[in-house]
Amino acid sequence: MRVAPKAAAVWASEPETDIRGIGVACSGRAILRNQWMGDESSMVFEEPEGLDYSFSGGSRLHTAADFSRVFAARRSLRGEFFDLHYLMLQPEQVLAGRGADVRMGLVVAKKLARRAVLRNVLKRLAREAFRHTRNGLPSCDLVFRLARPPLRSPQQKQQDSTLRHAWRTDIDRLLTRLSEISRKEGLRS
Repeated sequence: MRVAPKAAAVWASEPETDIRGIGVACSGRAILRNQWMGDESSMVFEEPEGLDYSFSGGSRLHTAADFSRVFAARRSLRGEFFDLHYLMLQPEQVLAGRGADVRMGLVVAKKLARRAVLRNVLKRLAREAFRHTRNGLPSCDLVFRLARPPLRSPQQKQQDSTLRHAWRTDIDRLLTRLSEISRKEGLRS
């Protein structure tokens, strides 16, 4: 747990890592110092206007039909570890009361990532990257699919920070490429 400095009036959160070495991203929140009472339940957060960093149910693909629709579109971007399948939505589809503009699903097969800990880390990294780039993405449905084994050998440690960085970089590159494609096609970002 991070202790707030006492001299500052406003303390902007910054990226840091937790005790397991997992990146804890900053959501642009600030804690007001004069309202901080020492425990987390009394902290007051200010959200930047217009930005939503949550990952609610409306931002997820839920049903098999949703996933099938994305895979049937046969549009994908390939990365080092992940493939990003996407289905661009037309404005009338977005306005039809579907909820969120951008939705994401994850497919991490046991065949490629045997241990549940590794599968959960990969999913967490993808969700975190999506949450922070969602506002710059076009209206679409996305599916991140693990395409290649994330560990080079079974003896390789899962906690290796260079591997985590490589996985996150791959995910970020795919999302950036999707944004570039949408700009070229003239779709909303």
